[in-house]
Amino acid sequence: MNEVVNYVTIENGKSVTTSKLVALKFGKQHKNVLRDIRNLDCSLEFRKLNFELLVKMRELPQGGASKDDEYIMTKDGFFFLISTFTGTEAAKFKEEYINEFNRRGREIYSLAKELAAKEAITPFQEKIGTLNTELAHAQFKLGAVNDLVNEKNRFINLHERMLNYAYSVLKSDGVYTTTELAAQLDMTAQALNKKLSALKIIYKKGDHWFLYAKYLGKKHQVSRTNVHTRNDGGYNSNTYMVWTEKGRSLVHNAINPLQPVKLVTTKSNLSIAS
Repeated sequence: MNEVVNYVTIENGKSVTTSKLVALKFGKQHKNVLRDIRNLDCSLEFRKLNFELLVKMRELPQGGASKDDEYIMTKDGFFFLISTFTGTEAAKFKEEYINEFNRRGREIYSLAKELAAKEAITPFQEKIGTLNTELAHAQFKLGAVNDLVNEKNRFINLHERMLNYAYSVLKSDGVYTTTELAAQLDMTAQALNKKLSALKIIYKKGDHWFLYAKYLGKKHQVSRTNVHTRNDGGYNSNTYMVWTEKGRSLVHNAINPLQPVKLVTTKSNLSIAS
């Protein structure tokens, strides 16, 4: 089997060959190729750019060593050298060598384009990686914020009645709900409303109770607003009436006319004064 020989190789991004490969390809003795290179009529600058001498010491079987010279040459150096070779066979080998140099040149160009593309993409890949990391952190923080918002809504919904009670009743001294007045009279709120309705003090319209006209404008009741949170996070409100201290006195005297009560100045005194 014939061994495949690469007559052109790539070193430091350039296509090169050697004096030994030229001798092998053209069927010449290496010493003669070395002689032809040394005898080239070219400038010193051109020789330095296109011919590099490698010197190796080769050990001899009988002992000692001999110097083994070899030239590495560029494409331009090779063309300059083979211009001195003549004959039909030499022309054929020149063409094959030139084709090989051109093939290697295309490989170098393709590799250079691929490397340039990778170098151009690398900064963007690093930036994309950084942005992905930042996005992950932002999504984590957003999730934490959403959890806080949901917790806030659960808290509001859970404590809605307590907050409304504190806002509508405990916030103001000297006012009473119908339920509170009914408890003072050992009645239910429904029974108290029914009794006051029979006494023509209040009447029902729709779902709400109102004072008759003769009691209006006398500060027996004041309005309070109830605010509650909807499931979508918004708010609804409704207005209702609570009894003042003067209204408490009216209700107690109407229910127990034989045990009239005196007006008290604070809501904390819930006992009935006779």
